[in-house]
Amino acid sequence: MTMNLTMAAMMYPVLILVFALMLIQSKPRGGLLFGARLMEALAGEPEVEEIRRKFRREMVWALVILALIPLSFFLVPYSSVQMFLWVLWVYVLLVAICLPYGRANGALRRWKAQSGLVSEREKAIYAELSLVPRTVKWQSFLPQIVLSVLAAVLVIWALWTQGLGEVIAATVTFALMTPLFALCAVWMDRLRMKVISADSDVNLNYNRALRSQWKNCWHGCAWINTAYTLATALGFVLGSYSQGMMVVIVGSVVYLVVLVALVMWLLVEQNRLNKTYRDKMDLVGYVDDDENWLWGLVYYNPGDRRLNVEKRFGMGATINMGTTAGKVISVIVAVLMAAALVLCAWPIALEFTPLKMEVEGEYLVVSQLGEDYVLELDELESVTLLDHYPDWSRVNGTGLPTLLKGTFRLHETGERVEVRLNPENTYCIWLVVDGQSYYLGGADDEATLALYQQLNP
Repeated sequence: MTMNLTMAAMMYPVLILVFALMLIQSKPRGGLLFGARLMEALAGEPEVEEIRRKFRREMVWALVILALIPLSFFLVPYSSVQMFLWVLWVYVLLVAICLPYGRANGALRRWKAQSGLVSEREKAIYAELSLVPRTVKWQSFLPQIVLSVLAAVLVIWALWTQGLGEVIAATVTFALMTPLFALCAVWMDRLRMKVISADSDVNLNYNRALRSQWKNCWHGCAWINTAYTLATALGFVLGSYSQGMMVVIVGSVVYLVVLVALVMWLLVEQNRLNKTYRDKMDLVGYVDDDENWLWGLVYYNPGDRRLNVEKRFGMGATINMGTTAGKVISVIVAVLMAAALVLCAWPIALEFTPLKMEVEGEYLVVSQLGEDYVLELDELESVTLLDHYPDWSRVNGTGLPTLLKGTFRLHETGERVEVRLNPENTYCIWLVVDGQSYYLGGADDEATLALYQQLNP
């Protein structure tokens, strides 16, 4: 239940954001509609309006279906399966938004071709040769970076001896995202200028305003991330583990909501800027390189040496898959996406594979998907049957509702112990072998009691 509630609190705002972004994509913006070039004067044509209406209908149906699907996840009792289903749901979400968009892009391009709106002279690419305006200096992100690093150092200093490895890793990861936002800001500030006019002054002023908006957005992202990192650090350092987890859950929801608000602000500001410069966009809709944009989403142009180009879908930049580097990056991304599903399938295998404990001669073999421990019985110092579990926290390993597997830290003594058991069972065996404590349990209580009788006849 906790897994589903946490994921629902994080993913439903994402779904709403995606739906809002897609509705915005159904309106002509800066001479683009569904990733295809189109002069705004043509946006009111009956055929174009019908393409837009059909797209909106498809997106509404996609929103309703995607919102209903996760409700079935609450019927699944296994948290590993729940996580896998949520990751799969994200992949379905990506497909659900790309298909209607690609269909609308194709329909609009066919209409343009049938209407004679595409000609050879339009297939030109203009570049602004004037000095590109710079608006971002990486030093302006130093306050956020310093505070994020201090939060990570605080967590490492305070929690290292407590064995809360997952908390330290999560905090350090979020702390590193702050300089990542700074790098993204600097990188985007150095992209080739967007050409909207034959007048260089218009291009310079437009791009200066556009990049200033992006600079403010990146600074906002950095501050939001810094605040979340600090809140998480203080929650665990000043409070208990449960209080820290509550800060993480609530903070994650607030984090997403504020990010959504920031993105919506940027979209509104960019729309306002485009409206301001609408009468000066004498090249927008005139230059047509739609054939280089697959479904209006993917840029593939072997004749363009640029690795990064401005997106036609969403915001920011995308890679040119027609370059060698673009192909390599695309393969890496595809492999990582496939690996994410494989990694989510691994906990399922763990949760559904029972623990085994067998005495083989002078050894106790503990295994699951493979051999975990081979303990020499000659070094066995004590055997204790427990009908309750110690107060501990996981340092590393797996912490599923039906499987605890890894290194845990006892809160009372600070000792690190090895754990292999199903917390839904009543009994476990506490073994001390050569000074190391092991808390072990079988697939069920019967298996645990049977092993105890073998070890302590």
